[in-house]
This record gives sequence, structure tokens and C-alpha cells, in this order.
Amino acid sequence: MKVRVAFGEKGALLAAERGHIVIVVDTLRASTTVTTALENGAERVIPVRTVKNAKKLFQSLVSKHPREKVVLAGERRGLRIPGFDLGNSPLEFTRSVVEGKIVILTTTNFTKVVSSALKAPFIMAGCLRNAMAAASLAMREAAKQGRNVTIVHSGRKGFFTPEDYITAVVIKNFMEGRREPEGFERCVFNSPSAKYLASIGLGEDVKYCAQLNQSKTVPVIEFTSFVGRLISPF
Repeated sequence: MKVRVAFGEKGALLAAERGHIVIVVDTLRASTTVTTALENGAERVIPVRTVKNAKKLFQSLVSKHPREKVVLAGERRGLRIPGFDLGNSPLEFTRSVVEGKIVILTTTNFTKVVSSALKAPFIMAGCLRNAMAAASLAMREAAKQGRNVTIVHSGRKGFFTPEDYITAVVIKNFMEGRREPEGFERCVFNSPSAKYLASIGLGEDVKYCAQLNQSKTVPVIEFTSFVGRLISPF
């Protein structure tokens, strides 16, 4: 098994074409949010590329399910999309809000990268909070399927972001039997994304997302939705 790190939509697409297991990372905040939603009992989280398609899917689902069964969530520029139930703050996705519900999520970066990876044989969402669990599941699946693993750091609007890259390195280190890099938290807190979130009043999100190995839940794509797997790390 080989473990590599790749960037963005192109990296995700290439990994899928090569038949790799793919871990998609968007530390601030989408992969953390999906992990939190599933940890708190969401039935599934459906990643959607665009606002228009998220609204269309919402209308389709509420025609088949009670309105309260479906949560429409998403952000642009870090802020909740007008008319949506939730934004992309993991702190909003409490058990009382999402348990037993279907969550539709559209974000600036993460959902586009996931869409690019959909032809991969196995897709997961990784973040700092579930890093060890994600590494453990990736190793098990790689051994079972005889495949390599690519950890894709999402970035922001096609540009590199240090917090996603350092999270990818943390997961890779765990898979290779090494510790997390010294100063990884500082890398997250000093990132432009963290500073921007703090400037719009979402600094608590950054603190939450920077916590390491707090969750054993790993989001895994089944068909086109993330569902949660509870993993006992190594």
C-alpha cells in the first residue's frame, strides 16, 4: 500500500481514475461538519456541488419525506446561504437538530472535490477530529481491497490552504505509524481561512475543528451520500 497526498478537484479526479481509496479533507470546515453531523445521528449527508442543485434536491426529498426530516445546509463565503436551515458550522449540527435526518450540504470547496472523486472505489471524509479513525479505516480498506490511498486536501477556490494540507499530513503520518507533526494546531490557527472565520464571528468553529482525535466517526460515501462508520482506531 502506498499513501500519497494530492490537491483539489484535479487531484481527486486523478486518484479516482487510478482506482485509489480517497480521503477528502476540508478542515475548516466541511469535512469536520459532515463528521459531526453523522456523529450526532444524522441518517446521511448528501454533498451537492451547487446551490441550485441543493435546492432542487431539497424539493425532491420533501415531496417524499416530511419537511422536518430534511435539513438544507450550506455556505458561500463562510456564511449560511439565505433561506437554508443551517450553514457550515459544525457547532450547528447538534444531535437535537440532525438526529435521524437527511442533510443536504453544499459548500464552496469540499462538495466539489467530493464530486470529482465519485468514481473512486471508496471515499471517506477526514479531518483532525477523526484523523486516527480515518487513518485506521483507510488502512483496513486498502489491505482488504489491495489498493493505494490518496488523501486530497481541498483548498479554497482552487488555491492551497495550509490547514487542509497539514491535516492530510497528520492522517498520512498516522497511516505510516508516525505521530502528528509538531505545531499542527498553530498551522490551523494561523491560516488565512481561520483568520477569516474569526473575522466573521466564527472563531469557535476554528477551535472545534483544530481538536485532534475527538471522534471515532468516519463519513463514507455509499452511493452518493455520506453515512457514518464507527471505527476503533488501531
